[in-house]
Amino acid sequence: MIDSGHTESAGAQVSGPDRRPGIDKAALAGLVAGARPWCRDIARTCYRWCHLFGQLVVPRVFPGCQVYLRRLLLGLPGLLLMLAVQLLNAAALLLDELFFRRYRKVALHRPVFILGVPRSGTTYTHHLLSSDTRFTTVRLWEALFAPSITQRQVLTRLARLDACLGGYMGRLLSSVEQRLQSSMDGIHPTGLHCPEEDFLLLMSSLDCFLLVLAFPDSHWLWNLAQGDRESDRNQTDMVMKRYRRLLQRHACFHGAQLQILSKNASFAGLAKGLADEFPDSVFIICERDAPLAVRSQLRSLSTARQQLSTDRVCPVFESRLLETLHFYYRNLDSLKELLPAERCASVALFELSRQPRQSMQKLLQQLSLASSSALDETLSTLESSDPVRPGTTESGQRQHGVEQALLERFQAWRHAPEKRL
Repeated sequence: MIDSGHTESAGAQVSGPDRRPGIDKAALAGLVAGARPWCRDIARTCYRWCHLFGQLVVPRVFPGCQVYLRRLLLGLPGLLLMLAVQLLNAAALLLDELFFRRYRKVALHRPVFILGVPRSGTTYTHHLLSSDTRFTTVRLWEALFAPSITQRQVLTRLARLDACLGGYMGRLLSSVEQRLQSSMDGIHPTGLHCPEEDFLLLMSSLDCFLLVLAFPDSHWLWNLAQGDRESDRNQTDMVMKRYRRLLQRHACFHGAQLQILSKNASFAGLAKGLADEFPDSVFIICERDAPLAVRSQLRSLSTARQQLSTDRVCPVFESRLLETLHFYYRNLDSLKELLPAERCASVALFELSRQPRQSMQKLLQQLSLASSSALDETLSTLESSDPVRPGTTESGQRQHGVEQALLERFQAWRHAPEKRL
C-alpha cells in the first residue's frame, strides 16, 4: 500500500512552480558569455579574409591590366590554399580545447624574447641560443602546419610510421625543403626543422605581419606592427593573449620544464605588450647600425615586392615600411628604459660576430641565465671560424635625396664607423 503523504510530496516536487524541469538560466548565461569572444574572433577573422580577397579583386590602386591579371591568377589560388590550411589549423586548435585542455595550466617560466629591427642579427642570435638544451623554440613545420597539439601528435606519429616504411615521404619533403632553402639563400636561412619566427603561429587569425607584402592595404597589419601605441593597445592585448595560448600549447607538447625561446623581429613594435603579458620574461635586443640594417631590409624584400607587385598596388608601401622601422627603434629604446637591466639586455651584431663567446657570456650573465655544454660547444666552434656577415647588406643604387633622408631619419641609431657591419 502506497503512502498518500509521500505521493503528494513527490507530486509537489514534479509539478511545483519552483521545480519544473527546464534550462538553467545561470548556466546558459555563462555559456553565452564564454561564446561571445569566440564569436567576435570569428567575425573579425571572416572580415579580414574578405578584405584580403577584396584587395586582389578590387585593388585600391589599379596597377594596370597585365599586373592585375597576374596578381589575380597567382593570388587567388594561393589565397584559397592558405584559407584551406588555416581552416584546418583552426579546427585543430578547437580540438585542443576538447582533448588537450590541460595546456591552459602550463606555466611559462621566464620566456626569452629576441627582438630587434629586421636584419640586425635576430636570426643569428636565435639559432645560436637554440642550441642550448634548456630552451624549446618553434620550428618552421610547427609554425606553418601544426600550431595545435593535435596536429603535432598526428604528424609526429605519421613521421614515425613513414620511417618504418622506408622514409619515402621524408625524402620527398627533404627535396622540397632544399628548394625552399635555395630560394632563401643570402636572406634568411630556413628549413622545416629550423628554429623560426613564431609569429607565423598567428596566421590563422591573420595577425601575421608578413602578409603585408602581398596585401599592403591590410590596415590591421600596419596597426599591429605599431601595436604599443596607446590607440592600438586593445588589439595588442587580444593578440598577446592568443599568442600566450599558442606558446602554452608548444610548451605542453615539448615539455613544460623547458624555457620558451622566441624570436620575432616584427614584435619590436609590440615589445611593451609582451612585457605586460609575460611579467617575468627577459628580452634580448639585437642592434646594428641603423642605415645598414634598413638598407638590408629593403634589399631582402625587393624580390618579393617585385614578384607580388606590392608597390604597384600600394605606391606608399616603402614610406609606410620606413615609418614602421622607425617606430621599432623608438619602441625598443622605450623598452630598455622601462625594464630593469636583469630583464633586458642588448647585443650588437658586430660584437656578437667578432667575439661570440665573450658577448654571449656577458649577455647571459646580465639576464641571470646559465650556459650549457651544448651552447659552449657551439660558441667554441664559432670562435675558431671567420666572423659572420649578414646575407644582404646594400640595396643597390638609391637616389641621393632618398639616401640622405634615410641617413638623417635613422641618425640616432648609427654605430661607430669601425663597428658597422
